[in-house]
Amino acid sequence: MGQVLRQGGLVDVAAHLADTRCDPALLQPTGAGRVRVDQAHVTPLLLPAVADYRRVDPQGHSDRWGVVVTLDVEKVDPSATLTWI
Repeated sequence: MGQVLRQGGLVDVAAHLADTRCDPALLQPTGAGRVRVDQAHVTPLLLPAVADYRRVDPQGHSDRWGVVVTLDVEKVDPSATLTWI
């Protein structure tokens, strides 16, 4: 699935921030089996607006962690246009 999203031009938020912040903890598993099953992807135009990413502890209500992406929409260039691959 990740390859399909990447081929569609979408960017994995956690992977992007892990690389730019040198913080591999952002890639921690979100599901059982030590797998990062829950992910958030954005278009390249929205990437500058990504301010933060974090996992949310399910506190016993689920077997999976949630993810939250914080966006600063002021950083989106409204004049930019998306070019599809």
